[in-house]
Formats: sequence, C-alpha cells, structure tokens
Amino acid sequence: MRRVIIKDEWLRYLADVKARSGQEHYRNVIGISYNYVLPQCGEKCLQDMHLTDWQLIINTAVGRNGKTLAKKTLSNLRGVIVGFLIYCEKDDMDVHINTKLLYVPRAAPTVGKTILTPGQLRQLFEPGTGSEDMYIHYYRFLALTGMRPSEALGLKHEDVYDNIVVIRRAIVRGGKITSCKNKNARRIVGLNRQAVHELAAQNKLTANLCSEWIFPNQTGSKASQSTIQKHWDRLSERLETKASLYSFRHLYISVMKTHLSEYMLKKLVGHSAEMDTFGVYGHVIDGEMEQAVRDTSEVFDFWLKGAK
Repeated sequence: MRRVIIKDEWLRYLADVKARSGQEHYRNVIGISYNYVLPQCGEKCLQDMHLTDWQLIINTAVGRNGKTLAKKTLSNLRGVIVGFLIYCEKDDMDVHINTKLLYVPRAAPTVGKTILTPGQLRQLFEPGTGSEDMYIHYYRFLALTGMRPSEALGLKHEDVYDNIVVIRRAIVRGGKITSCKNKNARRIVGLNRQAVHELAAQNKLTANLCSEWIFPNQTGSKASQSTIQKHWDRLSERLETKASLYSFRHLYISVMKTHLSEYMLKKLVGHSAEMDTFGVYGHVIDGEMEQAVRDTSEVFDFWLKGAK
C-alpha cells in the first residue's frame, strides 16, 4: 500500500477544489487548510490518521491569540476535512473513515448576527443620511430586497424589467464576476414599492456616468466590495452600529419571516429551487409573488414609519 504524506496529497486536493468551485470558496478552504489542518497533521502519513485524530484537530482548533472559534468556523473546518477524506477515497487511497461521525463540539459558541435596530433602519432612510455617499441607495436596496451584497453589486440595467429584477451574476471579492453563489441564487424577484423608488433614485444619481452597472464606482465601472465596505464603515459609525453589509440580508429575513410563507421567503432570497425559465418575464411574477411584493411594501411602510 502506498504511503501518502498528507501535505503532499492536500496540495492535489486544493487543486481539485480550485477547479470545481468559486474563487471565494477556494480562498476559504485555503485559509482553513493552512491555519488549522496542515500545521497539525501535514507531516503525518494519511494511513496513520484515525477518526479520533481528525476529530482532535476540530476539538483543539483555536484562532489568533488562542481565541475560541465560533461554531460556524468549526463547521467549516469539519467540512474541509470531510471534503479531503472523500477526495482521498475517490482516489482509491484506502481511507476508511466514517466522516459522518466527525462532529462540531456542542460547547462551541454561536456568534450572533448584528443587524440594524428599527431606529437605525429608519435613520438609514431619512433624507440627508448618507447624502454624500454614492452608495446610499445600494445599502437601502439591500435592506429592502434581502439580496446578497455581491448580487446587488452585479446588477446591470438590462436586468431590470419594470418592477422585476433578474439576478444573473455576482461580483465577489477581488472584483471577479461569477454566476451567483449557487444555482438557487439565479432567480427572478419582484421589487416592492420602496426598492423601486431606491432604484429610480440611484439611476438619477449615476445618470451622467452612462454605466451598464446599476451600482457602479465613481468612473462608471463595476464597483468593488472593498471600496463599498470602506464607505459603509464610515456611515455605520454614524449610525452607531457594527452591522455588516451582509447583515442587511439577515435583517430582511428577520423582518419578513413572520409575514411571508417559508416557501415565498426562500424564493425571494434565493434559497429555493432554480426557476425553470428566464424567457418570458411577464409570466414569472405570478399572483403569489405579486402578493408577496405588496406584503413587503406594507411591512417596510410600518418599519420605516412606526416601528419602535
């Protein structure tokens, strides 16, 4: 039986991950590999590693300065290890480990998601707030639609049909354009009244740039997440919040989960099955989604005017 040093096979595994996944996922796997896995077992022989050895890597993983890792990070670590072991099995390396038995320690802390309070949300929409920030309508649009930041950043004018948006692409970190996070992310969404208003305001703001992008940078080219993040950091400090750009998605789901069916909410935010057609947009927004659009408009009317 061929003896395999883990670090050598891990490089081939990383090449496989890069070939079959997006750049953002690949970077995450790279980070987990070199921070938590390879320092512990890179020099060991694959055949000498047992289930308990792999579990020990998860159980003892810590962050910088010995900081306890959150449950999500440990779950990602487990996923990377499982992916490697499955890869090895496919390569006939005689690895007999029941990956289903690997677990995330129950005591691992769950890090809560910081979202805007009703007061902060209202302040974000107040006239004058962020008037000097060319991305103010982008932030508001995220809150009103629940789109991923990368999805909204990837919108072009050709993707908007009356009050319908077709999500075809995303701009991820590094400026790379991808075909969205997964097959469910590519979808058609009806826009509520407030989101339509923000798009109109954004179009007016950037009309002189003659850009194909709805939320471009100052020259009309595609904007970058890092640049927008710097803008948001300044505004979020004024709003006295540590909420991230992605938290707008959490906010939307939190607000809407008691007003929309689980099926419709997933359909709007891109967790549902992929739509069958992108051809005839006039027939996509059926009665159920039309009602959902009206419902979200009413909910945001309440939140932006009277929620305490």
